[in-house]
Amino acid sequence: MRIYYLNILRINVVGMKLAIHISLDYRDACIKEVLTLLESYGIKYKIIGLFNKVILLDISGYEGRPEEEVLEYIFKRSSCVKRALKIYTVSNSYNLEELYSGDLKEYVSRFKHVAIHVHLYNPRIVHREEINSVIDDIYKLYVKDLRLKVDLEKPDVIIGVYNVEDIILVGIELYDELRKGFEHRRAKYRPVFSPFSLHPKLARLMINLSGVREGSILIDPFCGVASIPMEASLLSIEAICIEYFFKWCVGGLKNVEWIDETLNYIDVINADSLKDVLRVYEYSNEVYIVTDPPYGRITSTGYRDIASIYRNFIEKYVSYAKRSVFMSPEDIDDYIYKYDLRVNFKSVIPVHRNLKRILYVVERD
Repeated sequence: MRIYYLNILRINVVGMKLAIHISLDYRDACIKEVLTLLESYGIKYKIIGLFNKVILLDISGYEGRPEEEVLEYIFKRSSCVKRALKIYTVSNSYNLEELYSGDLKEYVSRFKHVAIHVHLYNPRIVHREEINSVIDDIYKLYVKDLRLKVDLEKPDVIIGVYNVEDIILVGIELYDELRKGFEHRRAKYRPVFSPFSLHPKLARLMINLSGVREGSILIDPFCGVASIPMEASLLSIEAICIEYFFKWCVGGLKNVEWIDETLNYIDVINADSLKDVLRVYEYSNEVYIVTDPPYGRITSTGYRDIASIYRNFIEKYVSYAKRSVFMSPEDIDDYIYKYDLRVNFKSVIPVHRNLKRILYVVERD
C-alpha cells in the first residue's frame, strides 16, 4: 500500500478526525486490520492521509454506543495500533492562534488532571528545547487558566500533539498503549512449547483481518498448540479448533487455560480436519476461518502433499466461510478462484530470514 499525502490543512475539523499510529511490523496488513475492524463494528470512514506510521481518517455515520467508546475498544483489540488522537486543530506551524481550539479547551475543562504528550513522526522539530517550548505553549493555551493539575502518571485526559511530516495535529488522545502483552505470550513462555507456533501478534492480526466479532464462530482447522485460539479467547470470541495430533490438542487446551482458566471460548476436536469433521456449509454466514495450515518445513503435513492440503482446505472450509484468513507458502490464487472466491487482501509476511509466507484474506463473492 503506497504512502500518499493530502492537503489536510484545508480539511474542516468538524466531526471526528483521527490520527492513528500503527506499528510497522506488517505495515500493509496493519492498515488493512484497522480498516477491517472499523467496518466490522459499523463505523464509516474516509482515508484523508496515509503516512509511514500514521493513518488520518474522517469518521462519520456511526449509530449506537458513543463513538469514542467503540473506537477505544477497536484500538485495544488491534494488534498494531499504538496511539490514536482525536484531532481538534491542524496547522503547519507552531503559531499559538492556529493551535487553539475552543472546543478542545471546553472538553479539557471537564477534568482535573491532565498530561501533554508530544509525538514526532518524521518531524521538523528534533531538539528537546523545541519540544519543551511546544509543551509550554499547549499548557498556556489549554491548562494554565483552567487551573488543572498536570499528572503524568494517571491523568484524566491527555492532550496530544502529533508532528507528522510538516503538519501539526493537536487533540485528545483516545488511546496510548505501546505494549499489548504479546511478548509475554510468546511460545517460549507458554506451558506447552511448539517451534512452529505463530507469534501472538500475528495471530491477533489474522483474527482481526477476518472481521469476526463476539457471537460469531471462529474455526481453526489446524490449531496446533492454539496460538490463534489463545488470542481469540482474550477477545471473547468462540473458537472451534481441530488438531490431528492428540498431544497438541492437550497442549493447546493447556495454553488457552494459561490465559483463561474458564476455557469458555474454546472447543477442541482431535481429528483430521480435511475429512468431514464439521458441516461448515450449514453455518456459513456466521463462520470465519483463521488458521495456519502445515507447510512441511517444520510442521508435519501428515504424509500429504502441500497442494492436496490446500485444495481440500479451500474446498471444505474457505469456500463456505464468510471470510477466511490463512497463510500459504506460495501463491495459490488459482485454487481460490476455482471456487468463485475473491482475494480481499494478500501480503508477504516474513517469518524469519530464510522463510516468507503469503497472508491471504479470502471472501465468498
